[in-house]
Amino acid sequence: MNKTEALEVLERVSTAIMDTYTETDEEIGPRIGEFESSERQLNCTIDQLERMRDATIALHGSAVQLSQLQGPSTGDKVPSVHAFSERQEGLAHITQQLATQYDRFVSGSANQLKGRALIVANKYKSYCNKTLELRRRKAQLQLMLRHMECSKLRSLERAKIPATPAEFTTAMEGPLSFRSTTTRLWYDCYARLDSRRKVLLLLNRPTDPPSAATKAFALEKYVLAHEVPEAYVQRAAAFEIMPLQTELPLITLAANGSMASRKWVCALQQAMDAVEPAGQKAGEVPDPATALSPLPMPRASAEEGDSSLTSTLSTLKPLTDKLEQFMDFSYTKIDELDKRFSLTLAEQASRVEAHVAQLARDRELLGQVVVSALDEFKSELQAVMASSLLEVAQAQLDYHQSAAAQMIHVCAALRSQAAAIPSSSRQAPSSSRQAPPLATPTAVPAATPTPGAGPRESQGADGGGGGAADSIRMLASAQTAAPAAEGSEEDIIE
Repeated sequence: MNKTEALEVLERVSTAIMDTYTETDEEIGPRIGEFESSERQLNCTIDQLERMRDATIALHGSAVQLSQLQGPSTGDKVPSVHAFSERQEGLAHITQQLATQYDRFVSGSANQLKGRALIVANKYKSYCNKTLELRRRKAQLQLMLRHMECSKLRSLERAKIPATPAEFTTAMEGPLSFRSTTTRLWYDCYARLDSRRKVLLLLNRPTDPPSAATKAFALEKYVLAHEVPEAYVQRAAAFEIMPLQTELPLITLAANGSMASRKWVCALQQAMDAVEPAGQKAGEVPDPATALSPLPMPRASAEEGDSSLTSTLSTLKPLTDKLEQFMDFSYTKIDELDKRFSLTLAEQASRVEAHVAQLARDRELLGQVVVSALDEFKSELQAVMASSLLEVAQAQLDYHQSAAAQMIHVCAALRSQAAAIPSSSRQAPSSSRQAPPLATPTAVPAATPTPGAGPRESQGADGGGGGAADSIRMLASAQTAAPAAEGSEEDIIE
């Protein structure tokens, strides 16, 4: 994955995070949590009451179908079915009333509360969008300020490069390695420090004058110099110079050894902490007692070289003058561009800052609107749910009471129907599974006594006790039928 793809992925991730942003401040955050909990409870109540409404509608349809079975009790209708369906019309009516109450809650109060919840959610969404826009504008303003500060820093650093060697007083010098903030690569250079003017110059060669510096650092914009571990920058004897503002770049340098690195850190920190005396002028040399002694480094000049080098330099002098003029012209143009860029950035930053202030006011106003909407929804939810659920509960109570009264009459009618069934019909299924009864012996008819016959003749004519057997048989059948008759009377009484 190259740098462009990584930046695209980072941009998509940041966009997704910003799109799913949720405000969790001290005032709106807890209210939003309560609102989400109330909305979940409302949706659950609506779903369950919709199921109860659908089940009640189905029960109403079943009661209507059963009520159609009632009518005149003719011979082709079952009496128990007639008694059971006789009260189904009343049950269908109260079931319809309960379903109507469920539908009134779902279609009326619940939909009204869902609409209010949607309004609150839209207001909160607009508040979050305003907060996101405010964040983006602040990031844009921060980026503009960073570029503006960097442009001013570049202008200041170019102004710190002396035009003549006499304007620069070397307090410390030596070879260093500089890491580019863009490519993160290390470049060898030669550094010179002026503690009085608080400037650090980087040159290509030790023989180059201060006016030929490739880069200058204004130490007045920096606050701290410290060593860094080798594992952090993959370079031994490295140290950093921390800026005062986060918009400015970080300077990373490295010396040829740990002792040289510590000397550079000490010298840079003293230069940054030094306070210029009030009576000292810009071109005045500082007191030798307070100035830092430079390290003994070899210096070379054109006079110490050979005569051939002198002739070569005299030959290349016109070309060098033209290059210097070109560099001066380039620096002048770059300064003009930086000044224009700084002015443009300053104007844009002022506009964006005004926009940010307006967005902050709009966000605060929307926050107040969201808070009031959340409070109103909470109070309305409590009031509407209390009254609506009370009506639903009362409808359920009326339904169950009416249904219980109707079923009492149905049970009484079914008991009467069960009591009216003959005992032989109720015992027929059980007696059919028993052994068939024995055949009853045919009684011999008693002879008619003749007139004038005596008692003995009458007993003899009865066949020796046949009339007594018939009497015993009739008494047993009467005793058997008595309990059944008593049970039927008890059912009727009940």
